[in-house]
Amino acid sequence: MLADLDRQRQAIAGRIAANHPDLAVEMLWRFLDLAKSLGDRCDCSDEGVVF
Repeated sequence: MLADLDRQRQAIAGRIAANHPDLAVEMLWRFLDLAKSLGDRCDCSDEGVVF
């Protein structure tokens, strides 16, 4: 999943931004809005312990 998100970010910041910078800015804002949604779905039952 992380690799998929990074590929999406790279596409927006790279190819799309090179040809349509205004669209890329809007898409990056939408991409960043995903963070809250994804964070809400995370299971924090390990009380923050990183493995």
